[in-house]
Amino acid sequence: MSRTDLQVNFRIPAELKTFLEQAAKESGRSLTAEIVARLNLSILADGKNGEELFTADMAKEYASIARKSLPAVVRERIRIAINRSVLRGLSSADVSLSDLGLESLPFEELAKIQIELSQELNDAGYGFEWDGGESIWITYGDPEPTSEMPEVSVTRKIQESEPLSPPRRIGGARKS
Repeated sequence: MSRTDLQVNFRIPAELKTFLEQAAKESGRSLTAEIVARLNLSILADGKNGEELFTADMAKEYASIARKSLPAVVRERIRIAINRSVLRGLSSADVSLSDLGLESLPFEELAKIQIELSQELNDAGYGFEWDGGESIWITYGDPEPTSEMPEVSVTRKIQESEPLSPPRRIGGARKS
């Protein structure tokens, strides 16, 4: 931050400030630099980053910030999928994560996300199965009862001597 940058004072909730301070400490930035980086990333996500290409260092920094938000994104998708399934009367939910590119994360980062969210799901009483980083299948309650197909009986049999009628054309007459 240079001295020529505009100074802005604003209020934020204490929990948010604590979170931002921790994130700044982990990334080796000042609190102000962390807030600016996150705001820039937010603007980038809205597709309004301007015409200029940002530096590789900035791209690396933004990617690092975005990776830290992945657990929250996955958690939100899980919540939405479960709510949607509950409203439909189902006992399971399928959460697609393929668009997040979790498969391309380093193994340790993907494992950390999966362990964190698995613990939350387990604590809440859900069953689940990860398909790598592509999706997660979540179950809750009793499995749906599988009803047997009812037997269908045919009451009228075609007699051998009964001719089959030729197929009929459905629709209007064709004009020649």
